[in-house]
Amino acid sequence: MKALEQPGPKLHFAPLPAAQLEKLGVGVQNRFDLLLECRKCGEQWSPQYNADGTLPRGYWMCPNRCNW
Repeated sequence: MKALEQPGPKLHFAPLPAAQLEKLGVGVQNRFDLLLECRKCGEQWSPQYNADGTLPRGYWMCPNRCNW
């Protein structure tokens, strides 16, 4: 009997490329879990996907507002 595969979140658009995030002052610490780090203050965060599997608008913005 074949196990059913659980579908992952549907990404309607891909995260910004790492080089583009670097220009915004954000580094990618883990691309699989999308762990981001602010290059100015060192804060790390992982944006939560929307219910439809997309990333929220402004997911790359530092929670401490360093790059807003």
